[in-house]
Amino acid sequence: MDVDVAWQLDTGRNGSARRYEIEMIKSSEGYSVSCPMLPGCLSAGYTMEEAMENIQIAIREWLIYMQEVLLLGTPSVRVIEVDDEDEAVG
Repeated sequence: MDVDVAWQLDTGRNGSARRYEIEMIKSSEGYSVSCPMLPGCLSAGYTMEEAMENIQIAIREWLIYMQEVLLLGTPSVRVIEVDDEDEAVG
């Protein structure tokens, strides 16, 4: 398994850019990628290019979500169980 660490990624819009470090892991199934600066922000892709596109989307969505949390307050949390067939139960 190959691991590439600390890629710099620009995810800015409208001429403004922010840089985020990402970690990428290559496996037999493709690429897994995460942004350590943003807990829980991760994605994947079959190719490196797809994984890079997907993490950019994930970072943008993570930032939008956090802005909503700051404006609207903490979301309610609910626990669900998922069985072996990936069907939601509860």
